[in-house]
Amino acid sequence: MRTPSAVGLLSGHWWCGHVGTTGARGQPMTAAITRDDLPLATDPVVTARQLSLRTKRGWVFRDVDLTLGEGETLALAGPAGSGRSMLLLTLAGRAKPTSGSLDVAGAARRGRIRTVASVARITGAVELEPDLRVIDHVREVQLLSHRALDYRHAAELVGFTADGTTFVGDLSADEATLLAVALAVTGQPKLLVLDDADVGATPDQQHRIWAALVGLRSAGIAVVASTVDGGIAADHGARLLTLPVHGEFGEIAAHEPAAESVAEPTAEPTTAESTAESTTRIADPTAPIVQEDSTDASD
Repeated sequence: MRTPSAVGLLSGHWWCGHVGTTGARGQPMTAAITRDDLPLATDPVVTARQLSLRTKRGWVFRDVDLTLGEGETLALAGPAGSGRSMLLLTLAGRAKPTSGSLDVAGAARRGRIRTVASVARITGAVELEPDLRVIDHVREVQLLSHRALDYRHAAELVGFTADGTTFVGDLSADEATLLAVALAVTGQPKLLVLDDADVGATPDQQHRIWAALVGLRSAGIAVVASTVDGGIAADHGARLLTLPVHGEFGEIAAHEPAAESVAEPTAEPTTAESTAESTTRIADPTAPIVQEDSTDASD
């Protein structure tokens, strides 16, 4: 069975690897491995080619090639500053890449991608309100959505069990994350993205979260979620991509398979235009979180 691969540059540092190329505790290996427990997707849900995003501070990510099949789960492992959040936003059609191509379930325009990709959480941009009750969030998503939503089924699917009258601020870390995921699942997306899957969670809570994310395979939902340490995600069968950080963003060792080689990046112009778009806090996981550029006919 083939293994989807990824290669590119994030936060100014080149990396390359095979999605799903993991060993014990999620450590990258030097060659691709076969995962017979995951079905081969004949029609990929996510296909990114040379996907790049540059801001005034430099490249956030560059030349990302990624293929993700139906029901597959990918963990983006790396610390803050490694480009995780912006890559998630871009994959979900909420941020505009500088260059490259992206197809999500047959949709190539960002407006269309947003109809098939849901955002469960992006730290600092899409988050649950701690002063609202669970039922308040459910009602808000139902009001904002144009689809017929089945929240009860979504909650059962991810194992969310808290009472609807519970305030979000009183939920445990895993329950809060599972609520965010359940709300995103109600829209029946082809792709779901989640930032900081392990934030504030104990190891046991992280196991519960990743088991729920990988379990979305039964609904045919592809998942891309970020985490600091991908070991627990890999334990549950998620494919792993480790993102390095370099320079002003911090530093983490890049894991490059010995069989792979990547040319050094060429010098870039010193003048950079910002292509990242501002975000705003919203409740609807299917709605755009970026300001639209009405002059861009490609959206």
